[in-house]
Formats: sequence, structure tokens, C-alpha cells
Amino acid sequence: MSSTEIEQTAVLVAQLAQLCLNADNADVTFIVKGQHLPAHRIILATRSEYFRALLFGALKESKQNEITLDVSVDAFRYLMKYIYTGSLSLKQMKIGDILDTLELAHQYGFIDLQKALANHLGKVIGMNNVCVILETARLLDLTELSSTCYTFMDGNATSIIQPYKFRSIAYEALFSLLQRDTFAADEVDIFNAVHGWCRCNEAEPDKAEKLYNLVRFTLMSQQELLNVVRSTNVLNPNRLLDVMAEKEKLTILPFRGVSSLPEQIVDSNKIKQCNASSCSCSRNDKIDWSLYE
Repeated sequence: MSSTEIEQTAVLVAQLAQLCLNADNADVTFIVKGQHLPAHRIILATRSEYFRALLFGALKESKQNEITLDVSVDAFRYLMKYIYTGSLSLKQMKIGDILDTLELAHQYGFIDLQKALANHLGKVIGMNNVCVILETARLLDLTELSSTCYTFMDGNATSIIQPYKFRSIAYEALFSLLQRDTFAADEVDIFNAVHGWCRCNEAEPDKAEKLYNLVRFTLMSQQELLNVVRSTNVLNPNRLLDVMAEKEKLTILPFRGVSSLPEQIVDSNKIKQCNASSCSCSRNDKIDWSLYE
């Protein structure tokens, strides 16, 4: 180190860290879920425009020594640590706590922290957390993180539609997911998953209808339409007949990225050019209308 430069940042951070949630010289107390958490107005205001307005602005809280907040107490503690030290150890945090802290970072305007947490979540997405991460990403309008979640779901569609995972997806996220051409699973399995979601979540009629309308019934076989879809009464007889008639006439089917044939990947460019007479991925089985009678 040059003799003309003094670098003692580590000492400063360590000393500031000692003030975090320390009642010594604290001039404001946050009451969160019944817990009293002391803080220092000047530090919070220096680190956040939100706290500057809250603690030194025209709001009534600027005159109060105790301020009640309706937030997660654990997330608030983590946020205080970040405010006083500029660091967080995410390895020690549960996904739920990270998501709660992300919401606070968004609410209180800690953009750098928000970006860091979103980046971390994008790297730890898995089958057990993708739905809850996606929901938070959508609520906070985190486009990149939402896209990462949807891409993960695309690649694990068959597993995602299993009831114990699929039914926890929020309606808005499910609606967007069903619109994706890249969400590739057998359409009859997607239908069963959607039907199970609607029943489990007691979906309102208009929402259920919108979800069922995103199911690509023409990708199902004749037997699946008659034996699976018809038994649920989701489609009235006339609508079911219309689907079967439409299926017979279509030359280009609305594939979701893979064909109905096991382990056969369909090139999206070929799908756009295929026709019923030459394309091996199209269904050319004639419908036996007598089976519906």
C-alpha cells in the first residue's frame, strides 16, 4: 500500500456493523411483528431515499420514536444488516427469507440489493421453489427472473404438471405458462393438470374458462378427447364435436415444441411448413364419429 493512501474500509464496516440493531445511541425503534428493533435515523436515511422521506420528511413517522411496520421480521433484520454493512450471506438464508428480503429491497428502493438477490435466485431455481420464485418475480415485475423461471418450467414441463407442484402456481403465472409454445408436455397431461388446478383452487368460472381455452385440444388423440376430456364435462358436446372436426381439417397443428411421438423433437421451422399429406408429425388418423354416439 502506498504511504500516501490510507485504506481502513474494513475497520469502518466492522464498526458500523456493531451498530446494527444495537440500542446504543439509537434514535428510532421499528416494531415488527411485536419485536422492537432499534436503528439510527441518519444511517438509514443516508442509505435509502425511502427512509429519508419516512424519517426526515413531512410524514407523521418523522415525529415518532417508534414506527410499526407490517413486514417479515426476519427479512427486516436481513435488510438492516445490509444497510449497516453492505453485505449479506445468502448461503445462510432460506429461499423464503430471500424472497421476503427481495420484496423489502424493492419496496424500500435498494436497487443494487434487488438485482443481486434476483440474480442469485435465478441461479438456484429448482423444482421445489420455481413456483414461489416466479410469483414474487411477477409481483415485482422482474422480467428477467420471470423469464428464467418460465424457461426452467419449459425444460421440466412433464415434472411441473405433477399435481403437488402444479396446483401451487398462481393463476396469472399459469395463464402465461399455458400460452407458451415452448411449454412442451403431452396435451392430455396438460389438460388433466389444468383441470386439477381449477378444482383444487376452486377457480371462478371465467378464470377456469380462460385456462381451458388455452389447452390445445386438437393436439389430443381421438381416444383422449372421448375418454378423458368428455368425462370431465369441461367441453359441452357441441364444442367437443367442433374440436374433433377442426382436428380433422387442420394441416398445421399448434405444437408446443415437441411432437406427440415419444422422444421425437420437432424442428419449429419444419412445423411451419408441414402439411397433412407429407409431414410425419401431423395426425392423419380419421375420426370415427360413431365412437362419440
